[in-house]
Amino acid sequence: MIKINDITKRYKLDKDNTIAALEGINLEIPDGELLFIIGKSGSGKSTLLHIIGGLDRPDSGGVFYNDINITDKKESELSVFRRDNIGFVFQDYNLIPELNAEENIKYPVYLGRKKIDGELFDYLVTALELSERLKHLPSQLSGGQQQRVAIARALMTDPSVILCDEPTGNLDSASSESVQRLLLKLHKELNKTVVIVTHDADFSSKGGRTVILRDGKVVAE
Repeated sequence: MIKINDITKRYKLDKDNTIAALEGINLEIPDGELLFIIGKSGSGKSTLLHIIGGLDRPDSGGVFYNDINITDKKESELSVFRRDNIGFVFQDYNLIPELNAEENIKYPVYLGRKKIDGELFDYLVTALELSERLKHLPSQLSGGQQQRVAIARALMTDPSVILCDEPTGNLDSASSESVQRLLLKLHKELNKTVVIVTHDADFSSKGGRTVILRDGKVVAE
């Protein structure tokens, strides 16, 4: 269970002015849930996702993974917590250009100095239709293929939570549909908690629960 308790986040524009990105957000995300966070540009949805994932800190309030308040952790502790518990999928893929697809997928495991789970790797490669692309560099892959590599990388450490920030935002319609289908398939088969920030209303209508943000506040669930 993830609990977001009274989260507030403001950004300073200059010495006299601030802008409220989030105002008193309260939200519970049960284990295994598929949750979509939607809203217009500037609504605070990406800020909220980054705070849930410990990539940013709130000005007030707390984010709890069960009984662990990650907002109280030191940065070194938070980095380890993210690595072991959360997988991230970003709009811009963030693959390492010098590594091929297989190396990118396995990189977080090597970073944590852990043993590769061959069974999980084989499952992800098959489920995400990457078997013929493992030796290709990111520059040799389409946008949809790069995003599928990024999804496999996010899942390779077997995290309990997957956070996706506009995962189809840079894709054409066919690639977007493919990535959406595969994310929904993986959620169902692996029973992970999956939180997806998107502006695509069609994507968010395909299952799970939807939270709507407006001006840094939850206006509908």
